[in-house]
Amino acid sequence: MTTTKGIRFNQWLILVCVNGTVPSVILWKYHAGEISSAIALLCGAIVLAVCNTVVLFGFQKRSKSDGIPIQRSLVVGVIALAIVALLSMALGLRLLHQRNDYADIAISDKPLSSIEPEQKRLVVELIRRTAAISQEENKAMAEAQKVPMNPAVYAPESFKDKERIQSTLALLTNYAEIDFQSFDKQQSARADFRRKMAVCDAEYLKRWDAERKEQEDREKSANQLEHDWLASVNVLYLFAEQHTREIAVDEGKTSISDPAVRKNFNDLLAQSKRLHERLESTVQEEVRLQKQAKARIAE
Repeated sequence: MTTTKGIRFNQWLILVCVNGTVPSVILWKYHAGEISSAIALLCGAIVLAVCNTVVLFGFQKRSKSDGIPIQRSLVVGVIALAIVALLSMALGLRLLHQRNDYADIAISDKPLSSIEPEQKRLVVELIRRTAAISQEENKAMAEAQKVPMNPAVYAPESFKDKERIQSTLALLTNYAEIDFQSFDKQQSARADFRRKMAVCDAEYLKRWDAERKEQEDREKSANQLEHDWLASVNVLYLFAEQHTREIAVDEGKTSISDPAVRKNFNDLLAQSKRLHERLESTVQEEVRLQKQAKARIAE
């Protein structure tokens, strides 16, 4: 026959198991990406409350049948264990990173409407939108490059006459506009994602933004540099167009008879090339950060 001490020991053991198992299951589901942090915390609180209430009710019924009164300390202990379990779960949600299969789902044919939870659906939607924008940009650029830029920007032959100056500027502007439009679309997609995620899971959005701040700042810097560089090229070539009589191109070399025109041309050319070097360096860093961001998504 079970003693009173044995019964109470079993009761405490059951309570410890319940309040230890619930947070473990909730945290695992969060880690697996099945639920968001907000939903995890809400569900955990509800499940803890329900489970502890049911267990206490069962203890009370058993106590009546055994003629052993339920301890008041047991009720206090249940509340304390539930609070500790809830706090542990909240801490775990802050420290634990979600394992995800976002990248695999994004390239699959799985409809967005069937992806749960909402947090995962929003991330997958963003990945698909950004991929579609990149593909659209690549397609537009390939189409534009069917008319090759020949001579290249800064090449002496590109300054030979008004026709070549204008064609060089037109082609370069077309290429740049494809980049600018793609950047604007990517920014719009991210803004839409942030608006939705702020409602779905604000804490996840904070982590997302913190992890990608450097990358997005670099992208904005590259976009602004490209605008500045294109403007400098326009100034350079418009200046050359206005002074075609003074600029001569022979055997791949540029010669300018007027000293004042030569100085202004060389200054504009040097300034534009410096901007281009800064742009290339920034783009290389941007690509590196984009690779890191993709790797984080696939973790």
